[in-house]
Amino acid sequence: MIKLTSLGQVGYIVDINNVRLVIDPYLSNYVEDKYGKQFKSLIKSPILPESIKNVDYILISHEHEDHCDPFTLGKIFEVNQDVKIICPRECNEIIKEIPFKEILNLKIQEKKQILDINIEVVPAAHPELEINNGYSRFMGFLISINNFVMYHAGDTIPFLTANNYLPKGIDLAFLPINERNFFKDSAGIIGNMTCREALEWVEQLKIKHWIPTHWDTFSNNGTYQEELDIVAKRINKSNYTWINAGETISI
Repeated sequence: MIKLTSLGQVGYIVDINNVRLVIDPYLSNYVEDKYGKQFKSLIKSPILPESIKNVDYILISHEHEDHCDPFTLGKIFEVNQDVKIICPRECNEIIKEIPFKEILNLKIQEKKQILDINIEVVPAAHPELEINNGYSRFMGFLISINNFVMYHAGDTIPFLTANNYLPKGIDLAFLPINERNFFKDSAGIIGNMTCREALEWVEQLKIKHWIPTHWDTFSNNGTYQEELDIVAKRINKSNYTWINAGETISI
């Protein structure tokens, strides 16, 4: 049994049998407080970070504060003193005040086995690949149990070398659809793939089902659900599921 609980933005609690993973939790107003009202959250945090207990590993895709939020991570640590964290090296400075039991800066395609769950680090392009001596500044995660494979992309756009890292026929993917464009670039906001790109990438990678992420939290860096729904309906591609912040599904 796998349970997925959306935390909003790209954040998820992933419960697999007796293992609990937390991915990119953003459950505060840290970005607004640091960068201003244009980053005011559109959604209320669905859960208090200190109420997330029994966490085995936290997975962080990159150092941007809506993914690596020191306030949220500190609160989760308060009630999970033995939790370990997998993150890029660029996150180490941000989380240095939190005494995690173990910080794992894994290289691309390096794996961590947790009971019968396998976690593999893959690169992400945000918006470019940045890889140095095997370490990627931006990461995604392949999470596998038995023959079921999930792919959490973190923040990324499609990239040419994806086939070197991602298997064909992924069972479930989490893909960010807060498109990049001229106006975001001009404002210094890094977007990800467009709805059309997500649909095409799903087709190319033969992903069986996917969940849109990075659409609900910021008005200046999100996407309306209708944008994806209209395009998907026109091309008859409906193999995705919207999950609202705080919602839990079982697969």
